[in-house]
Amino acid sequence: MKDRHVDIVGFQNMTGLDITLTKELYDIFIDEMVMQNQNLERSFTEGDFEELLKIIHDLKGIADSYRADYVYFNLIEVEKKLKRNDLTNLITYIEKLSEDMDAAVEEIHSLFREKGKQTISK
Repeated sequence: MKDRHVDIVGFQNMTGLDITLTKELYDIFIDEMVMQNQNLERSFTEGDFEELLKIIHDLKGIADSYRADYVYFNLIEVEKKLKRNDLTNLITYIEKLSEDMDAAVEEIHSLFREKGKQTISK
């Protein structure tokens, strides 16, 4: 079985939602992740680490709720570094986080691409 960035099946099982509502919620999740990723990159570039920490905190809650585990665990690592004021290689962590967010968005699009799909296989 291939590793997935997002556990949509687990999300569906947890919520009991049908595929249509699940897709609608994941569309909202994608919009939020794209917007917050832009905010994250802007805050990092501007050196506004207080705002960056707030964005990380918000994203962590969203990623956890939507079972975007790779994104969630990367957010935890970035948050730890920021709370310790450890800026060493922070750019590397931010870039990895951004890559995983992009991969999660692409995976979600791919899984929902087929119209009328009733189930998403593991």
